[in-house]
Amino acid sequence: MADGIRAPYCWWKTRGQGWRRIGERIFEPFITTKTDGMGLGLAISRTLIEANGGTLRVMKTGPQGTTFEVALPLSGAHAYNS
Repeated sequence: MADGIRAPYCWWKTRGQGWRRIGERIFEPFITTKTDGMGLGLAISRTLIEANGGTLRVMKTGPQGTTFEVALPLSGAHAYNS
């Protein structure tokens, strides 16, 4: 995070082709590659994560899928500097 506080993070990797098909638009509401999808999952996730001071990043990983990373700030007594 920008203030130098280290943040816990998690990441997950998908095997889908979404990033290759829609690229940077992946976080826009109502954008989906699924025939029965609403396209709200990543838009809502990013909004909630950012509202809590975190980040949701996507890294293109090629034909094997896409990797997403979530980082959230530590607060209170659990915060520590990097």
